[in-house]
Amino acid sequence: MTKQNAPFRSIILAGERPGGSALSHAFAIPASVLVPVAGKPSLKRVMEAINNSRHAQGGVICGPSANVLNQSQALQELLQDPHFQWLAPATGPASSALLALEKLNHYPALLTAGDHALVTGEIVDDFCTQAQAQALKSKH
Repeated sequence: MTKQNAPFRSIILAGERPGGSALSHAFAIPASVLVPVAGKPSLKRVMEAINNSRHAQGGVICGPSANVLNQSQALQELLQDPHFQWLAPATGPASSALLALEKLNHYPALLTAGDHALVTGEIVDDFCTQAQAQALKSKH
């Protein structure tokens, strides 16, 4: 399977709670998805995991808000990745996920969080493989 034919497209939820999170305040950064883990922002690690997987490819990053985006050069640089498109979040995680699914307009979709910093391409592939197998079982 080539990467262009990867069955899953991705949605990364990267919204911020009103007023920010305790982590973003502790690190003095505008969004918790920018918290560094082993020297890299959490969101970058999630994007790399998706880019390194065989079964998923880029898609939509939903959040943080335009205000947060405008305050962060690091976030603006992360969003230069041509495999992902930024989308302003809705009023909460569930409505943001639905909005992103509509924008993505592709099924199946992988939904993950931008602060899931320990995810790897192998974990993404395992999840996608198991999800496909379960979908096939439920059809019969």
